[in-house]
Amino acid sequence: MSLEARIKWLKTVGILLIGFGVVFALTTTGPLAGLNVLFVDLAVFPPDGAQSYALPETRLLAAIVGGLTAGLGAAILMIALHVYPLYAEVGRKVILTFLLIWFVVDSAGSVLSGAAFNALLNLVLLGAMLPPLLGQPSAKQAATA
Repeated sequence: MSLEARIKWLKTVGILLIGFGVVFALTTTGPLAGLNVLFVDLAVFPPDGAQSYALPETRLLAAIVGGLTAGLGAAILMIALHVYPLYAEVGRKVILTFLLIWFVVDSAGSVLSGAAFNALLNLVLLGAMLPPLLGQPSAKQAATA
């Protein structure tokens, strides 16, 4: 995969994470709160409608998660824009480290909290984010970016 394709892919991942995080944080109450309830209901498989966002503590944690997700998306976007073109290996290591730590901690916490299906969702998301980080662009690609 060319350096340009890697950067485009990472920029797309960053923008999507920002969007998802903002939506997640802003839909903790109001008419769109059902989006968060649906996500949690799917993550705590099987979907049974038992989950809710009735408690303020639940809404607070969802808002925090949304903010962190948007912030991490912004970090990936900034690395893709400003670090990866000049120092592809450094950018790759930073993003890969984040992804692997997120995957292990989030998935372990999901399993421990009884939402093991979320670990499977995490695996799908990790699979979508890994391709531009696998292998390294050639020195020629990095030098011409």
